[in-house]
Amino acid sequence: MYRWAYQVVSYAAAPLYGLGLGWAVRRHIAPGRYLRLRLQGPPAELRDRPSGQPLLWLHAVSVGEVLTAVPLLQAWSERHPDWATLLTTVTPTGHAVARRYGPGVVAYLPMDLAPVVRRWLDRLRPTLIGTVETEIWPNLFWQARDRAIPVAVVNGRISDRAYRRYRRVRRFMRQVLAAVRCVCVQSDRQAARFRQLGVRPEAVHVTGNLKFDAVIRRMAQARTPDWLDRWRAGRPLVVFGSWTAPEWPLLRDAVTTLARQAPEARFLVAPRHIEVAAEWTDAWRAQGLPVGRRTAWQGEDWTVMVLDTLGELAACYAGAAVAVVGGSFHASQAGHNPIEPAWWGVPVVIGPFHRDFVDVVEAFQAGEGIQVLPVGTVEALLTWIQDLLRSPERRALWGRQARRVVLQQGGALERTLAHLEALVPAGATG
Repeated sequence: MYRWAYQVVSYAAAPLYGLGLGWAVRRHIAPGRYLRLRLQGPPAELRDRPSGQPLLWLHAVSVGEVLTAVPLLQAWSERHPDWATLLTTVTPTGHAVARRYGPGVVAYLPMDLAPVVRRWLDRLRPTLIGTVETEIWPNLFWQARDRAIPVAVVNGRISDRAYRRYRRVRRFMRQVLAAVRCVCVQSDRQAARFRQLGVRPEAVHVTGNLKFDAVIRRMAQARTPDWLDRWRAGRPLVVFGSWTAPEWPLLRDAVTTLARQAPEARFLVAPRHIEVAAEWTDAWRAQGLPVGRRTAWQGEDWTVMVLDTLGELAACYAGAAVAVVGGSFHASQAGHNPIEPAWWGVPVVIGPFHRDFVDVVEAFQAGEGIQVLPVGTVEALLTWIQDLLRSPERRALWGRQARRVVLQQGGALERTLAHLEALVPAGATG
């Protein structure tokens, strides 16, 4: 009944859903082209792969999930070099990061419409399917089960908001999640949520948070960018990472005040969406600040630089004296990953809104490796940043504690790989 009802609803909602998707991605890709990519068949290079070659299909919705998925795929390919791999995404920014860093083939996730999913599964013949965090696609899960293709959820997490929504349709979720053979979750809290939504208790495993291992693996060979060292020229650097448009008024006022009160420091601002970089730069310039965008820098001694490139922020944290991670200073936001600056031994400040990273933040709080501001105000932010800039000893201690937490939380990658390998059918090679 639920499966039939989902087919009816998905077909009825497809036009409106497609229009919404097209509108959401319009700044990155032509809406018509994006929808065609979501509706067309699977990549030819995988359709035509050698007969019998096993395939791992891993899906990650956007940038953060892709950065979690890439090290898992890399580790899988190292252990199983004969396997083909496919990494699918939903957002254009996630797709760009996947193409830059991901191994194997990268594509957009097919629409969760029965004929589209059927075409993908019949032509691809995947050996194993995994989705990252809270990517639950009913038709994909059901049709994979129909073909005896094992499905796993890795780094499983259900936010408070999603959990309340899923509980209202618990019977439907039970039918969907019954198709999942294994759920590797970040914490005991998340394990309880998946079990309460209908996953068999023996199929749920607490493996830890892959984001810690992903950062450790990705950052092992990273270095501070040369241009960053030349620009800051040894002066203390405050990095405002992953700030969003709703947080702009707070960011604007905080950076303006800091730039005037601490002219000896430098301030790097990384918008979550780089489309706003020019607007933010112009606004600060109108207030008289020496400011420019990263792609326009020619050696100027700007006090503020706006990072308008993808993929550089993580390495930029290496040069920071203080990191202020955005996406956490406005009630409409749900937090961003604080692990990257912590890996470099940088003291991390975040705001009160971090519901998507509760388990991560709690781990840092237990190790005294993060400062969570109880209110997202200019005054509170200025107080903490100015205090840290005045106290190198406190910065060093706090940074050591943050890095220690990252190292202690590692190990989820190996545990997740073991559970995925246990799902591989006996006849698969590689």
